[in-house]
Amino acid sequence: MKIFTILILILILPLASAQDLEAIKEAKTNFIYGEEVEVKINFNNPYTSTRIFEVKESLPQGFILINPKNADDIEYHDGITTKIFRWQITLNPGEIASISYKIIPEDLGSYGIKPTIIFDKTDSQVYLSNSIEFTIYCDTNGICEENENSLTCPNDCNAEAQDNICNPEAEGMCDPDCSDDPDCKTENNSLLISLILFSTLVAFALVLFLIKKKKQA
Repeated sequence: MKIFTILILILILPLASAQDLEAIKEAKTNFIYGEEVEVKINFNNPYTSTRIFEVKESLPQGFILINPKNADDIEYHDGITTKIFRWQITLNPGEIASISYKIIPEDLGSYGIKPTIIFDKTDSQVYLSNSIEFTIYCDTNGICEENENSLTCPNDCNAEAQDNICNPEAEGMCDPDCSDDPDCKTENNSLLISLILFSTLVAFALVLFLIKKKKQA
């Protein structure tokens, strides 16, 4: 019985002491439009031998590459082009790799980047990091700029701004992006009434002028 127990421990201990590779991807969660987004990927070699790892990072649509400036590969999924970063890294036992890259989102809104894929060329194991999500906010400078609208940047773009967003509510402001904004109709009616009144006053003044001129003759 004692020999059997020792054999079991010999088999279990290597499994219990082995550690899986851990990959962590990180970035800030909030950015201002135009600000560079730096993404960092960290992973370790938990094994007792030197390993070669291939790292693959798939980027979603809507990003400008800053560093590296060019993608290492292009993949096509359902007609959508995906830019790929690739790295090959050799790590000694216990060593930690740190990779970073910089991108700039082309528009406001929320973005997500899929988990990084790490392939161990020694034993063909595949590991995944976490995914990350972050949000790009507008630069509240008081100017309704081209990439902003009343939904993504309400502090800069009010309801009557021409921002390709229709706000048809009756709030006392005419939105030029709406064809059926009741405020625009009211505004147009007011303008029409003003034009009629002005025309009437001009016609009345002209009649008085003609009558006065006739009497003087």
